[in-house]
Amino acid sequence: MSKSEKFNPAVLLLLLIVLLSLSVRLYGLGVSDLELAEAYRFKEAETINSAFFVTLNYEEHPPLYSIFLHYWRFFGDTEFILRLSSVIFGVASVIVLFFMARQIFNYKVGLISSLILALNPLHISYSQTVEPYSFTIFFSFLAIYFLIKALGNNINAYWLGFILSILVAGYSDYFILLLLIALALVVVTSYKHYKTKIKQIIFWITTMAILFIPNIFIGLFQIGWVGETDALIGNLKNPLWYLLIIPYNLATLNVGMRSIFFNSSYFPIKEMLPVLAIILTFFLFFFLKGIFPLNKDKERKKFLLFCFSIPILLLYIASLNVFMFIDPHRFLFISFPMFIFIGKGISSLKNKKLFMGAIMVVLLIGSLLVFSNTQQEKTQISPLTSYIIENYLPGDVAVIMPHQYLPALWYYLPEKIHTTSFPTPLGMRTNKKYVRHDFSLEMVNNKTFPLYLDLQNKLSKEYNRMWLIIPQDRTGDDSSSKYSMVTNHISETYVLIDEKHSSDENTKLLLYEI
Repeated sequence: MSKSEKFNPAVLLLLLIVLLSLSVRLYGLGVSDLELAEAYRFKEAETINSAFFVTLNYEEHPPLYSIFLHYWRFFGDTEFILRLSSVIFGVASVIVLFFMARQIFNYKVGLISSLILALNPLHISYSQTVEPYSFTIFFSFLAIYFLIKALGNNINAYWLGFILSILVAGYSDYFILLLLIALALVVVTSYKHYKTKIKQIIFWITTMAILFIPNIFIGLFQIGWVGETDALIGNLKNPLWYLLIIPYNLATLNVGMRSIFFNSSYFPIKEMLPVLAIILTFFLFFFLKGIFPLNKDKERKKFLLFCFSIPILLLYIASLNVFMFIDPHRFLFISFPMFIFIGKGISSLKNKKLFMGAIMVVLLIGSLLVFSNTQQEKTQISPLTSYIIENYLPGDVAVIMPHQYLPALWYYLPEKIHTTSFPTPLGMRTNKKYVRHDFSLEMVNNKTFPLYLDLQNKLSKEYNRMWLIIPQDRTGDDSSSKYSMVTNHISETYVLIDEKHSSDENTKLLLYEI
């Protein structure tokens, strides 16, 4: 056995990349408090019934991740433990990407692709949150890897791996359907290439379609949730939004959404534009270099391009008819072609000095992007809830507005402290859909404010003091804003006896005698 057969240096390099990806995802994992969406997930996963039925009634995602999270909670319910599962799936995605890129091209492309993903700030961010995205990304990557193996070897074990992985991904996020459409188009348009395997393809695709039938009914039930919200946000359908949303998301897919390059409204910061332009140009150059010339490895590149472009185009077309917030995480599950093409472009550099220089730039940019990720503002509500606990008196009630933040109070406050929300308590334990009264979207003097007055009257009769928590980023400076109307009314009605702000000044706590 030759020396090269005894040891492959790619193994050591992959191990170093895995350790790097693990370290940047573990850094500060339990420091920040649970954010709005994370608290939702935590409460949804309280029981198996709530994991299924609450998700069914309140979410736009299928319930599988919430069911998984219910069992994961057995390991603990601290912020660190809850987020650790996302870290594991995030690191595992880096490993799967290596094997996927190696299978499509070679070891070098696999290592570079996995290195870029390991340092990708958006992937790091979603690998540190209690949300289904890291979970879905891993299983979508794994499904593609098994599919590549199945199409190449036509072994039933690989087909089974593809079916199981894509089912897990699909029962966690409906957007997997867009990837399945892209894969179907690959097979149809490359029939001659796959015709010897067409019987197996038809059998396994039919099997997958049958197993996806329950998900169709779940999705149809949840469409009602979309219908309730769509009328409220129709005014956000701006033609400029449609023009900019895809390039914006492709940019943030590389540099992160909440980063040093964008302000709180997600607009580019003028002073950072040159750096942002250099980073995006670097990635775009090697992305295109990895694609061209098309006639070399034509079928492989076609497979990757279909997986990347078709879901984006379908998502864009769908948004023209049904408004949806097309956030960058919607693209993460189909991001593997981008990383692989960039890796292919860099690996194609023949000059060793240029190649090593490109790798050093990847590391330099990656370091900057990782630093950018650590600068993201995190929710800080636990100091305020600790203050409530320390100063709690019998007859107190804690109120938060808007009601989406209520699960955070349920997480941080003990059961003895009664909690509710404005405008209406959030019925997380009911199977019946609630009527959305999103305070940031409806006129307070039309529907929401009367609801608050009813709640205020009830609280005044049952409690002596009210702890009111208000996220500052929702209030604004306009005295005529919805939140100002409410806080002004409260101040005129009750006596303010204490006030406290979170250390980041993003959340305000007010204590009123009622």
